[in-house]
Amino acid sequence: MVHTNLIRESNAGRSLQMLAVLRLMLMLAVIVAVRMLVPIDNSPAQAPLSILLESSAAIVALLLFAPEQRTLLAYVPWCVAVIALLLLVYAIDPRVPLLMGRIGPLLLVVLTMALTVAALTLYLAPKSVASLFIFLALAPVWAGPVLEALNNPAWLNRLVVGASPLTAMAVALDADYLRSPWFYEHSAIASMRYVYPDMTTVLAVLALLPVSVLLHQYNKQQPKRELTGDVSS
Repeated sequence: MVHTNLIRESNAGRSLQMLAVLRLMLMLAVIVAVRMLVPIDNSPAQAPLSILLESSAAIVALLLFAPEQRTLLAYVPWCVAVIALLLLVYAIDPRVPLLMGRIGPLLLVVLTMALTVAALTLYLAPKSVASLFIFLALAPVWAGPVLEALNNPAWLNRLVVGASPLTAMAVALDADYLRSPWFYEHSAIASMRYVYPDMTTVLAVLALLPVSVLLHQYNKQQPKRELTGDVSS
């Protein structure tokens, strides 16, 4: 009986490992597919946009294929795995060497962003968070006509530009992505005056939700630990 249970546990462990590998492969496939399907040429001017696209696809892939968890700490290995997948994609992207000095800050922003969206999935469906991410990423495109109609008020301009996850990544890359050929063609904001937030502000805003969730979950566990301690004594 004990031997049979050990075999069952071993088989269950292997199944979980295979499922985890499958999830990682699907995440990688999403990143590569998005990069291949979106028409961006290999010119130096398009390098930042290409890297932003790959990084954004990684966040969406995390939301689509990472298993749902009950705590933010349980999501950490998957967020780290996304960074590893991005490093693999960056290694074969010919545009990455053009921005090699900024990849470190970018990965820090992507990791913090991954933890932020993971924290949101504790309260919203992952697909809903993915839809919200894409909606905000394209804010400079769909909000451009609104800004034009309102004569580009500074506060609304900062809100629209700052709300896009692409902005946070672009700040890490020290890249003016709104001046890239694609955005200049499709976003009215590219022809307006705008200001990017600084790196400190980006990291502080992105870290706000994950830190709050971690503290909340830690405080929820404290009464249980104290109760366990009282019973033991």
